[in-house]
Amino acid sequence: MRYTEGGARTAAPVFREFLTQYIEKFPDTTRKFSIPNGVYRGNYKGESAYYTTKSPLPKVNMKFNESEIIF
Repeated sequence: MRYTEGGARTAAPVFREFLTQYIEKFPDTTRKFSIPNGVYRGNYKGESAYYTTKSPLPKVNMKFNESEIIF
């Protein structure tokens, strides 16, 4: 692999072919992600994110104008 190549160009096509053949061979494969116990879902900077008690979401310091009403 040359230094100019990345995963999208080199690995992704191979993985896509592998996954396509795998699903043809095992069509009952679960395709939805089940959240394990101890993993929680929250929002960080407007995006959905997963976290644990050992790896919590980063704290966001909110700045606001005190004269504005916050609902």
